[in-house]
Amino acid sequence: MKRTTIFTTLTAVAIAVGTAAVAHGDGHRGGNGPMMHRPDFSELDTNSDGVLSPEELAAPHAARFAQADGNGDGMLSAEEMAAHAETMRQQRAIRGAERMIERMDANDDGQLSVEEMTARADGKSMFDRLDKDGDGAISEEEFADAGKGGKRMRGHDGGHRGDHGGKKRHGHGDD
Repeated sequence: MKRTTIFTTLTAVAIAVGTAAVAHGDGHRGGNGPMMHRPDFSELDTNSDGVLSPEELAAPHAARFAQADGNGDGMLSAEEMAAHAETMRQQRAIRGAERMIERMDANDDGQLSVEEMTARADGKSMFDRLDKDGDGAISEEEFADAGKGGKRMRGHDGGHRGDHGGKKRHGHGDD
C-alpha cells in the first residue's frame, strides 16, 4: 500500500510539474518537447546503498514540487505553476545569454558590442554575405537567395547554434 501511495504521489507531482512545463515553456525543448534534468544514479542514491528506494526516486520530484509551491500549502495553484514556469524561463534565458557572451566576447570584457554580435567566423559582414557577386550592392535575387539557406538558426556545420563542443567564438577562431 505504501508503495502504491508513493507511486501515485510521484505520478501526480510529475504530471503537475510537467503540465506546467509544457503549458509555459519550462524545460529545454528538444525534438520531442520539454526535457527535464535527468539525475545520475549516484545523485538519487542518497544513502549510497547501490539501489534506489521509492522514496529516493520520488525525492527530486517532491523537491521540484516544493520549489513551485510558493505558499507552502502542499498544493499548486495555476498562479504558482505559472510563476515557477516564468522563473525557469528567466533562468534559461540568462544561461543562454551567458553562453552567447562566452562564445562571442572577443575582448573578454563580459559584454557584447554590436561588432562582436555581428562578427562571424568567416570575417564577413552581413552585407558581404548577401552581396554574392561582390558588386557592392544587393540585388533582389541575392536578397531572395539569403532566405533560402535554412542556416539562420544553425551553426556553420549544420548543427544548432551553440553546439560547438567547446568554447568557440564567432568571428574569432577557436580561442
